[in-house]
Amino acid sequence: MNLFDLFKNCLSLPKREAVLRLNKVEMKTTFYYFFLLMLVWIFPMELKLFFENKSDSVSPVLILYPFFMMFYALIGISLFTLLGWGLSKLFQRKLRFPLLWKMTTFSLTIPIIFWTISNLMIENNKIVNVIVIVMILFYMVKMILVYPKRKIS
Repeated sequence: MNLFDLFKNCLSLPKREAVLRLNKVEMKTTFYYFFLLMLVWIFPMELKLFFENKSDSVSPVLILYPFFMMFYALIGISLFTLLGWGLSKLFQRKLRFPLLWKMTTFSLTIPIIFWTISNLMIENNKIVNVIVIVMILFYMVKMILVYPKRKIS
């Protein structure tokens, strides 16, 4: 699956067909997609920092900022995945952590696009941050419920 098809499937989440198609994507492709999402997320902030920089030299913040943001994004995805793992146990679904991590990464597409556009228009706002977190949790719950319940023997 190429990245454009992956993007189209991510936009159609949490539909069952999209979840099942994205389930078959390799983890390597998931990481490529993750880095593209981070580029969409970080690039506008980098531009804003660059143009607000008053000195003639390039600030170390401009260079180090993307690395820290990707590190925080990886931690955030892992925490959301841990929450999703707990929800899958609550809903009695048999899902493994790597699959949930992959699905959490794919579920970030619409929230990141929403956050980036709203951040460009109205700056960083707590209400927008809460809306993004609720969107991610909504997508996670809907995707977990796509999978069948565990058979109890």
